Amino acid sequence: MFSLRPFVFASALAVLAFPALAQPAPANTPYDIVIENGHVIDGTGSPW
Repeated sequence: MFSLRPFVFASALAVLAFPALAQPAPANTPYDIVIENGHVIDGTGSPW
């Protein structure tokens, strides 16, 4: 009969290991594109 112990062990190992592989977000990156004097259209219907 199949034992669940190896599956549980592998699942626990994956849950603990995968967050360690995630890369943190860059601390302070400059903007790629700056749009000056633009209008934000957010769907509320308010006039500009």
